[in-house]
Amino acid sequence: MRLLVRLFATLVIALLTLVGHVHAQTPVASPGASPVAGGEREVSFESGPDTLYGSLRVPAGATGPGPAVLIISGSGPTDRNGDQPGLPAGTNRHFADELEAIGVVSFRYDKIGSGETGLGTHPMGEGVDYELFLQEAWDAFELLALQPEVDPERIIVLGHSEGALFALDMAADESRDVRPAGIVLAAPVGERYLDLLRGQIGAAYDDLVEAGQLPEATADALREELDTAIAEIRETGSLGIQLTDPGVAALLSPINMDFLYQIDQRDPAELAANVPSEVPVLILHGLKDEQVLPHQPDRLEIAFAEAGHPDVMRVDIEHANHIFRVIEGEPNAAEDYLDPTLPFSPDVGEALETYLEPFLGIDDDA
Repeated sequence: MRLLVRLFATLVIALLTLVGHVHAQTPVASPGASPVAGGEREVSFESGPDTLYGSLRVPAGATGPGPAVLIISGSGPTDRNGDQPGLPAGTNRHFADELEAIGVVSFRYDKIGSGETGLGTHPMGEGVDYELFLQEAWDAFELLALQPEVDPERIIVLGHSEGALFALDMAADESRDVRPAGIVLAAPVGERYLDLLRGQIGAAYDDLVEAGQLPEATADALREELDTAIAEIRETGSLGIQLTDPGVAALLSPINMDFLYQIDQRDPAELAANVPSEVPVLILHGLKDEQVLPHQPDRLEIAFAEAGHPDVMRVDIEHANHIFRVIEGEPNAAEDYLDPTLPFSPDVGEALETYLEPFLGIDDDA
């Protein structure tokens, strides 16, 4: 049992802790989120019964209205800056820095369960599911469209990790009159969510077996149990079996069940196939990403190609990990994520600048 608990401690890093959606520590604002610094201003907005807080970054000299980017966080209690308690990743803040250097407005926000927003009207995590996060993203999009520096027809959605699924979902939503003009899929999940969890948990079991810390027969039993649980959740939206591994049991707990069921109903490849052809796509993938392996962006790229999408740009960044920090040697998420001195890859900014050139080239006076 002790080995399985240790496995869960590893998965907290590897999965960016799904359970943190609703069991975060008392949320606090990220370092740098307040007070307003430089070209940032604090903005709040309503989403259902909750008030969310974010940072609008406006480059110096911006006259507008011009293009803007909505930045959507990855999984867990990830705040506007891309940080979690004890994990100073700074991913979203770095995206905002790169966009500011290009001259593009950006908006990032503390979703429910993170940062200044906290748990709002969901003190026990009730009602915190995929649909709630998707509605938050749309409300943030609409807020951004109202800013005087922003052209509402030139809003690009940048989603990191799990956030890329929201970007795909928003772009593929035919019910909306105004949708993203472009999407940036940074370290995107390319398979159904429960399949992703199955792959990552299974790989962790493999590592423990290889290290001699878990018998092969025990690992096989745990995998079979996990497969049974996933099939039941996928079919019914609930789980009736008792799981042996306490870490996996926490991930697949009742409080997370609605979120798991809803997000797993979305196949990222199917969403990609429904993204309109006039919406350009940028896929960013770090080749030292231990969480999103190459077959996932590959699957998205294939889906776009099979749908005949004419404008998909993919950039593989040689030394970048999942949070786009530069890793010179072998990646180790359990250590790398805790090292704020690792530089953010400059290749991210170069890729964004190339992708955004057509948006910046539109005549504002037209």
